[in-house]
Amino acid sequence: MTHTDIQSKIDAGETCIDLPAEEILLPVPLKTAGKRIQFNGKGRLESTLIPTTYAIDSTSVSITLNGVGIRGASPTSCGVLLSGLGGDIEATQCGFYGLRDALYADWVGGFIRSSDNRFENIGRRAIFGKSTTGYWALQTSNNYFDGRQSDGLIQVEGILAGGIIENSWMQASVAHIVVNGLVNELVIAGNMLDQDTASVACIVVNGGGNCIKISDNFMASLNIGVLCQSASNVEVSGNRFRQRGLDAAIVFNGGTSNNNLIGTNKIYVESNARYSIVAGATNMTDFQITDNNSFGNVNTMIAVAGQLDKFFIHGNTPNGELVEDYASTGQAICRNNTSWSQPYLGIVAADEVTLPFADESRVIGITASGIPIKKMTGVTARAGVVRRFITSGPVEWRKSATTDNCMGEDITVQAGQTVTITKFSDNLWYRLS
Repeated sequence: MTHTDIQSKIDAGETCIDLPAEEILLPVPLKTAGKRIQFNGKGRLESTLIPTTYAIDSTSVSITLNGVGIRGASPTSCGVLLSGLGGDIEATQCGFYGLRDALYADWVGGFIRSSDNRFENIGRRAIFGKSTTGYWALQTSNNYFDGRQSDGLIQVEGILAGGIIENSWMQASVAHIVVNGLVNELVIAGNMLDQDTASVACIVVNGGGNCIKISDNFMASLNIGVLCQSASNVEVSGNRFRQRGLDAAIVFNGGTSNNNLIGTNKIYVESNARYSIVAGATNMTDFQITDNNSFGNVNTMIAVAGQLDKFFIHGNTPNGELVEDYASTGQAICRNNTSWSQPYLGIVAADEVTLPFADESRVIGITASGIPIKKMTGVTARAGVVRRFITSGPVEWRKSATTDNCMGEDITVQAGQTVTITKFSDNLWYRLS
């Protein structure tokens, strides 16, 4: 069978085309505009299309591939291009080899479904979906991907109505999965994401989205595992990270980053990375870092920067220090974390002191300076917080005003004494014991 034979069948109106067990050269793409076509092969290594440019170029209603192989004749060869009016791509038990792009849809919206396929030696995209004028959906499962040069083996853009990327093995690449823009209801779950060369991240989320869940994946990266930039409504939970590079396993940075959860992840640190988690976006509201575990090489678990509001660090177990603060502002809760290494936290008494960003269980040492403390500030200086101090000399707290963070009563302690102080609902500090 030749390219001409296949094209003639399409032009004659056949909608189900059986391919023989042979290699078929395609000097020009098969044109399927406006037609719903299904290609049936004898197996992904037996029935093989070899395109010079694209194998299939379509504005079709639907392209379905069953047991078909597509192998590039050159590094610029591509698989299926779906554009224009929109439609669906479905591929099952197929093989895509040595292609620049395998399944590529830039259209008004439709559906991409990929299951039990192999994508090998991909130069740019294994699966690309983008629609800015209509909704589209994505379902991928039980696939194998590799492409060392790819900066996004799966790339999701535009108005995604919903999608799932699950139970697949993704090898090498600069980035395995890239999400750009405001997408809706995307689940990335149960995958093995393994990068053994220099990379950006296993998963990159840029500017999205409206409910993205990244859960129960295994990620081994030589750089970052999950990188979220100016991203909101993202949950990163229940993943296992093998942290081999100098960057953190999970990074949130960029601009506004609200309503995010980093929870129940296990991070094994093989490298000398300084942090396991970085929360460093400019503004972070309703942001939770809860019940994560970091183990392996000793490091600081969490780095925090930016403007905080309703920011929670709770129930985490680091293998070293818990948190390092890079001039964050606003308010946070840091409570019920368990740290193996809790070195001394010290401040010097002054008219106004800034409390360190640390778990409420940490005892803070105060060095006397002869100046009474009239005000205590810091991101953990919020109503309901409890702080414990031990003194190296006589220290006084003095009531001076009724504004936020000021003392609500006079307190005097001697050298070596401890004192527990809480911030009451009137935003003033009072002695508990």
